[in-house]
Amino acid sequence: MRVAVFGASGLLGATVVQRLRENPQIELRPLIHSTGGAWRLARLGISLETADVLKPNEIAERLRGCTHAVNCTRGPQEVMIQGLQHLLDACGRSGVQRLVHISSVSAYGDLKPAENITEDHPLRPPHDGYARIKAQQDRMVDRAMRKGLDCISLCPPMITGPHSGFLVELLRMLRKGTFAFVEEGRFPLPTADVANVAYGVERALLCAERVPGRVFITDGSTPTWKEVVESLLPLSGREPPLPTMTAQAALKLIEATKQKKATIRGAAGHLLSSKVRSALREDALFARAEASLKSFAGFLPKSLLQRLKDGAGGPVVRQRPAGGPKPDRMVLWRQLRRLSFAIDKARGTLGYDPQVDFPLSMQAFSAWYTTHSGVGGENSDLLRQIPADGGGAPAE
Repeated sequence: MRVAVFGASGLLGATVVQRLRENPQIELRPLIHSTGGAWRLARLGISLETADVLKPNEIAERLRGCTHAVNCTRGPQEVMIQGLQHLLDACGRSGVQRLVHISSVSAYGDLKPAENITEDHPLRPPHDGYARIKAQQDRMVDRAMRKGLDCISLCPPMITGPHSGFLVELLRMLRKGTFAFVEEGRFPLPTADVANVAYGVERALLCAERVPGRVFITDGSTPTWKEVVESLLPLSGREPPLPTMTAQAALKLIEATKQKKATIRGAAGHLLSSKVRSALREDALFARAEASLKSFAGFLPKSLLQRLKDGAGGPVVRQRPAGGPKPDRMVLWRQLRRLSFAIDKARGTLGYDPQVDFPLSMQAFSAWYTTHSGVGGENSDLLRQIPADGGGAPAE
């Protein structure tokens, strides 16, 4: 079996490569977009090749002689959508026996709170741009499967363990004071250690049968937000208790910080505002247009003119709230989701069983973070004096 791993230098891709290279049944072809972030693999002496998924000919060349492929690529929408289509097309033409694609539970959209969700759970509208992209990717993979390509889509939740960007971001929030629990952190936080996801990839490659649809990959048991965050406290310099709020208060804060929706009436009102008109008068053409507009406005009902004037206040300037930084809205929203995912399908079809449990995963992250950031070392007191936005977190 010869396996091409696209996106081999990322958080998951590098871990996949490190795991697969230990399997004597697998010959690896790690493919990276650029050498800038490939230090984890380069230090192991692994031969690396570059591959741009936006160049179909380059993908076809890299797949030559490969029996399987793994897609761990991430990036802008063009890479995620157009790049995936190029990869699917190239796999179909080159006779690749199976593509393992990394999807996400985000593809299911804005799910209502539920426990032990299975892969056949109804989809809901996406809640952000990343979720929309992952859902679109899954539809593309489904079309490729209907055309005959053997694909397995693995869906992890938040990826934890060494190099986890999610956990690093939580640490930044703890230092900045922008983290708060909802209901004292008692809601579930589904996680998948990066080593478990890499093991899931290996099982998917070796699986003898086709596995249609998505497959959830998690750590098995689901920790609470309190368990995850309190594991990070020794690295953050913070002491318990952490701030907490009710679910109702969190919802209210989320609604209050949402961006005001753009409307045609608001845009028209802004165009009619004195500031905009004053700037436009500098141009003779616009000055004449204003005169014509005034003439036209004379025919409009007074009530409509008043509504346009009311909307002419210009953009809203958001003042920083008094009393310290506000809790991060996205983290509040994630806590309110209250989801957990069942892995019965992964166990039954792939023979998957989590290799790393939650305590071991957090220990591994802590050891990695301590080594790479200096926290807990001889200069840790100096590091604590660095502002939260000014460093102290290791690069991935």
